[in-house]
Amino acid sequence: MNIDFSKYEHIDTVRHREKIKRLFTEYALIEKTGITNFCICICFRDNRKYYLSNMPDWAVLWHQVGGSRSDEVFDLELMKHKNYFIPRKSDYDMVQNSLVLKEENEYGYFDTYSLIRRHVDCTFILLALHNKRMDNMEDIYVDTRNEFENFCIYFIENMISEIMQSNREYRVLQVLCDRNLLEKVIKHGTIKKIVNLTERERECIKLLIINYVPKTIARTMGISEKTVRNYIDAIKDKLGCVSIGDVCEKAVQYDL
Repeated sequence: MNIDFSKYEHIDTVRHREKIKRLFTEYALIEKTGITNFCICICFRDNRKYYLSNMPDWAVLWHQVGGSRSDEVFDLELMKHKNYFIPRKSDYDMVQNSLVLKEENEYGYFDTYSLIRRHVDCTFILLALHNKRMDNMEDIYVDTRNEFENFCIYFIENMISEIMQSNREYRVLQVLCDRNLLEKVIKHGTIKKIVNLTERERECIKLLIINYVPKTIARTMGISEKTVRNYIDAIKDKLGCVSIGDVCEKAVQYDL
């Protein structure tokens, strides 16, 4: 399909397609890993998502339908407590299903795996794709993750001025201003931080992560429900959280 990209210069993946293509070619990701396409999604704290990829034709189609393809590979709720995600077949609606089929059959873009990299400023979803369906996606993840992380650091570092230009309200975010921090977030997947939690509080967090309610936690730990609620209040205070959901997310981020 021939697309007149001049009509879609408002889409950053289209506007910067030549630079994106150059960076992708210079890094030689295909030669190093076999990964043929990528998409980097930056999820800011206000739930806004910003995308850059080497798939300008797909970006045009995605915008034409109003971004209807909010599927599993960019679903933060589905990726809770995960540092990587292997796509599975979802129950897409009619629009999503037609988009996925078009992505695969017409453009040759097949989702392989997503890396989820969290920081208090934002979450990065780093999607690797191939030009055909891959059956051994777990093996590909293990074999290529390190190199794909390196590419994503290289790409974001070289596109940082464009990212900040389009997201002016986030220009002060530490993770976008500090290259060393960006590398640490993407390479390690979590931000390890010394938090002054007691062993009982850490035990409580582990049970919260698997969706235990305070009454069940109390029974499991052999303590009163009031004591559990006191633990939860102390955990929120120490981690700077306002909800149990925030506690669970930060527990993953801090590798607790």
